Amino acid sequence: MIHVVYIMGCSGCGKSTVGDHLAKLISGIPDRRAVFLDGDDYHSEESRRRMASGIPLTDADRLPWLHAIRDDMHHRVEAWETAPDADAYAGQYVIVACSALKPSYRAILRDEAEHPRPEEGINAKHRVDFVYLDAPQAVLEARVGARTGHYMHRNMVASQIQTLELPAPDQTNDCVITVDATKPIEEVVRSAATQLDVPTP
Repeated sequence: MIHVVYIMGCSGCGKSTVGDHLAKLISGIPDRRAVFLDGDDYHSEESRRRMASGIPLTDADRLPWLHAIRDDMHHRVEAWETAPDADAYAGQYVIVACSALKPSYRAILRDEAEHPRPEEGINAKHRVDFVYLDAPQAVLEARVGARTGHYMHRNMVASQIQTLELPAPDQTNDCVITVDATKPIEEVVRSAATQLDVPTP
């Protein structure tokens, strides 16, 4: 079984840093390996320009981005499943940094939008989890403001918080693991790994 983990949350919560560290932690475990992918790399140039100008993305702007990430997951998983050494990929993790702010976005990434039946889509044969990195708005804005060389504008944090929709406790079809992103990076990664049932050394 291949395990896909989306590290989600608003800008500044540490998605890329946590995702990269988690992938390295998993890759150090015997019979486990992980690849890290940054969702920012899937944005179009137009979306990057909009965000750099402080213009929030709409659902229409985000849909091609979400589909690009999902489709890449499909291609990677299919390649691993059909590889001559397919058994070697049984312990493979794909860690993806992606804001995944709404249930409808997470449904696309889970492949439920295209395959609503549980026996279809990427969710049918592989585990898909979401780890939400939780931090106050002031912390997020301070982190984004301190960045250099990144297109995300500081005022986008408030917009993302307004867009964010976490599942209700009784929503079993949209389970999200929550981790306190204000803790030191080592604690954040360990907490995520523990809740994901990663057999950490």
